[in-house]
Amino acid sequence: GDDDADLDKVGVAAIPATEKKHKAAKNSKTRVVWLGQPIKKLGKKSFYNEVQVGDLKLRPGDCVSISPADPKQPYYIARIQYLFETSRGEQQAHVQWFYRGSETVLGEASDPLELFFVNECDDNDLVAVHDKVK
Repeated sequence: GDDDADLDKVGVAAIPATEKKHKAAKNSKTRVVWLGQPIKKLGKKSFYNEVQVGDLKLRPGDCVSISPADPKQPYYIARIQYLFETSRGEQQAHVQWFYRGSETVLGEASDPLELFFVNECDDNDLVAVHDKVK
């Protein structure tokens, strides 16, 4: 839709992907509340500095675990680039992903505890956020 053209990717060019590599679950029971007024409005999007997701307070720059749509998968890890609400009231975070070694060319030869910060971003519903990661 038109919404996508409103904001250039913030600091990072996304790799065009035919399909999202990380599909997030939608936990509709999670309560998402914006903290404070929008810091900016651009087209049909409103941008925020802080959000409360369940008991978590999140800001751009925070790293989070995201529940995968497939419960057999481990949590996805991402860094929040910015927080926004669409014209349809969808509360979202634009995130940059970390990949596990098994998701990269290293495959199973990688250390299972190692994460790689990749040049791939997309928008995710804030209800999918599981926890804050340090």
